[in-house]
Amino acid sequence: MLEGLVDEFPAGVHWTRPQGGFYVWIDLGAQLDARAMLAKAIAARVAYVPGGAFYADGQGASHMRLSYCFPNPERIREGIRRLAGVIAQELDLVRALGGVPTDRGYGVIRLDADEQLVDSLRTGGFDAAFVALHGRFGEDGTVAALLELLGLPYTGSTFNSSRLAFDKLAAKSVLGRAGLVVPPAIPVAEGALRELGMGTLLDRAVDEIGLPLVVKPNRGGSALGVRLVERADQLPAALMTAFGYDDTVLLERHITGTELALAVVDGLARLPAVEIRPKEGWYDFAARYTHGAVDFRAPAEIEASVAERCFEVATSAHLALGCRDLSRVDAILDAGGTCWVLEVNTGPGLTSTSLVPMAADAAGISFADLAVHLTNRAIARRPR
Repeated sequence: MLEGLVDEFPAGVHWTRPQGGFYVWIDLGAQLDARAMLAKAIAARVAYVPGGAFYADGQGASHMRLSYCFPNPERIREGIRRLAGVIAQELDLVRALGGVPTDRGYGVIRLDADEQLVDSLRTGGFDAAFVALHGRFGEDGTVAALLELLGLPYTGSTFNSSRLAFDKLAAKSVLGRAGLVVPPAIPVAEGALRELGMGTLLDRAVDEIGLPLVVKPNRGGSALGVRLVERADQLPAALMTAFGYDDTVLLERHITGTELALAVVDGLARLPAVEIRPKEGWYDFAARYTHGAVDFRAPAEIEASVAERCFEVATSAHLALGCRDLSRVDAILDAGGTCWVLEVNTGPGLTSTSLVPMAADAAGISFADLAVHLTNRAIARRPR
């Protein structure tokens, strides 16, 4: 474990070196809260004990305790690698938010999505909320609904559009009616399998979609629960994995081609497409959160006219779902030149290594400038 910590953990994070003990204590530094970060770690399939659990007076918030029970060395290394990725993203976000210059007129206070959030928002005297959540609570519109109820302007899409985009099947329907090309998909409800005998129709569904196909939760983010099924006998295990994240999953046609992230930011000129090149396999959860597993090209290495056409598709998707301020459209450009819309993310990642800031950086726009632009838009929506 100690060798893995040395190799994988970000600079500035420190740990104990036990002399025959069972636990390793990690000191994250005062800028990170181990308890607030735990949900993200669990999403990355790794866990720890927050240090605050061992103190009655609230100390230990920036500490965590690690241990393991009999896994092989490679599994220990993989767990450390995933945890290091979560810590690095949190540190990136802290640095990025701290990089918003105060001479722009904004002071920044970071709030976590925990049980204190509503009270902090109600009593904080804030002018606006800069929403930097993706996945649950962020993309699904939960925090947007709270902010609307509080009457506090915020960056990003409204509850209605976020909820719509987060529901992949509903979003496909809207995008298809808008004339955009989306992969065909068949919904499979857990209840239909358990209580209505739908299992006898899975062969027909596979024949209709074709192999390989993608199994994914209808609602979710970060490719959690997503599996590529190349043989029919792989389908049951893939369904069980996806049902761990939502009670409805999709069997979706697997589209091959150039994978693109298309950032749409209202009020800014077109940002360059980011090309995603996994070094092995495809762009699944492991590839997204394993350092060095993916090469990115910003701008994407495609013809300018094709990039322009893909951006028009992304903008149409953004508007069709009623997105506001920013979104990231995940797309595949196939060999025939068709730009397939896979998903629209209303709460894309906003660390310095995330795809939207990467696109902005390629256009010469710093994260601080992007953050100020989005905040200005939120402030402008305040009631006069």
